[in-house]
Amino acid sequence: DNSQATDIALTAILPHDTVCNGKYPLQVVVTNNGNFPVFQFHIYWTDNQILQPPYNFIGNIGANKSDTITINPDYNFQPDGTYRFSAWLSLPVTILDTFPANDTLRQVATLRSAIFAYLGNDTTICTGATVLLQPVSFGSYDWNNGTHNRSLLVNTAGTYSVTVTDGAGC
Repeated sequence: DNSQATDIALTAILPHDTVCNGKYPLQVVVTNNGNFPVFQFHIYWTDNQILQPPYNFIGNIGANKSDTITINPDYNFQPDGTYRFSAWLSLPVTILDTFPANDTLRQVATLRSAIFAYLGNDTTICTGATVLLQPVSFGSYDWNNGTHNRSLLVNTAGTYSVTVTDGAGC
């Protein structure tokens, strides 16, 4: 009789693949493939094969529903490198998981190096002269004067800066 079958599965570890420097939530997606709600389980996980404190879920994931669970709200992705995460689920001993093969998941995330937009040395310009500020190619540009073009033609004294984002959103 499968009317009370329990099958919770780890279906994703987030973030996927590539991340930028900084703090991001480390999350898992848990899917209840069973026929009734699941109210409690443990999520065990490792970071580069080092066991981390478990996350104890108490809540409600309905039958045939998924939930994204934050196991570390401010995971610090620094320094550059490759992060190998493993996670696995454990139900209370009184509940049988009918398909335990889907309870473990591994994810590799590569940290992208910080990017910098070099605009050249500080420059003094004379009245009537102009200077073209143009960093190398990035995905988007946000200059401190509010423009978003790749380059900025400057003809007045001041401090100019640009925040750049690459194609991966870093």
